[in-house]
Amino acid sequence: MSQDDNNPTSGHTQPTPQTSGRAQPAGSHEPPSLGGSAKAKSPGSAGAAHLTFDQAKLVAKKTWSQLNDADFAQAEGSLDKLYGVIQAKVGTTRDAIKMKLEKPV
Repeated sequence: MSQDDNNPTSGHTQPTPQTSGRAQPAGSHEPPSLGGSAKAKSPGSAGAAHLTFDQAKLVAKKTWSQLNDADFAQAEGSLDKLYGVIQAKVGTTRDAIKMKLEKPV
């Protein structure tokens, strides 16, 4: 049986391409995603929720000059503990501390 026998309405049309059996995802011409979030991680962006302890420490040193190395050592590398240390030493709320560290002026 010829290609034309499969398509009774056409005499000389191009044959339909055969698939290899593998499903092609829609939009496969686009490069694959690297996974994860594409959000920027600058201190002033929404990605700042991923603030590292070292980043927070640098901002805290600039923001609250009364903090010293012993205060940062007391935090033991934990952001949560750092917030507590700053709260105790400075006398401000945790929310205010987080906002200052995540969006430095």
